[in-house]
Amino acid sequence: MFSTEVRNQIANFRDQEKIETGALTPFLRELYPDFGEALRVAGDDPEKGIKALELISKNKDPFLAAEGSYYLSRVLVSEGLFEKALPYLTNVRNEWGEHSLRGGESLYYEGVCYSNML
Repeated sequence: MFSTEVRNQIANFRDQEKIETGALTPFLRELYPDFGEALRVAGDDPEKGIKALELISKNKDPFLAAEGSYYLSRVLVSEGLFEKALPYLTNVRNEWGEHSLRGGESLYYEGVCYSNML
C-alpha cells in the first residue's frame, strides 16, 4: 500500500522524540491520491481547491478529515473567508484532536480569524 520510503518513515516514527506537525501529510497524500490532488488544486485555483478540500474534510478517516480540514481552513484564511474557516479549525482541535498534529496551529489561525473579524 505504501512505498518502501514511506514505510521506512513510519517505522522511524517510533524512534523520534519530536514529530513535526506536517509529518502526516506525505503519508496521507500517498494513501489518498485525491488529497494530494486537492492540495495541488488549492494552490492553483483556491475556489476549486476549497470545494475539493470540503469533500476531503468529510472523509470517514479521522486523520484525513483533520488534515483536510486544516488545509481547507488555511485556504479560506488566505482568501479572507475568516468566518467560514473557524468551524474547520475548531474541528481540528476538538473533534479530531487525537488524530491531528495541527492543534497548536489551528488555535493560532483561530486567533488570526477572530482578529481579522473585528
